[in-house]
Amino acid sequence: MNGYFVYALKSSKDSRIYVGLSSNPEKRLLEHNRGETKSTKGYRPWVLIYKKFVGSRVDARKEEKRLKSGYAKELLKSNIPSARTFSLIANYVQRCGTLIRHRRILRSPVAQR
Repeated sequence: MNGYFVYALKSSKDSRIYVGLSSNPEKRLLEHNRGETKSTKGYRPWVLIYKKFVGSRVDARKEEKRLKSGYAKELLKSNIPSARTFSLIANYVQRCGTLIRHRRILRSPVAQR
């Protein structure tokens, strides 16, 4: 699939949240966990808790900025992840004017604990 995803990672070390964009979030997760990203290296291991296909890089960047905002980031932090939390995040981002072409949300094994 061509295009970009916005994703969120949770640190297993201290529950920190990292939001980013990538055309291949699973590969990017591996890079984060190998310590190849300076800003996340000290908080490994990371778990993918959220990802959504957005489309263009420009749209993905807008979405990433919105998810890094106070309200959306607090939703990501709140006992991650429940279907209700993802619904709130998606609705919040949509209300902010982001063009949402496809909504693809994956729940990690952490969600079922």
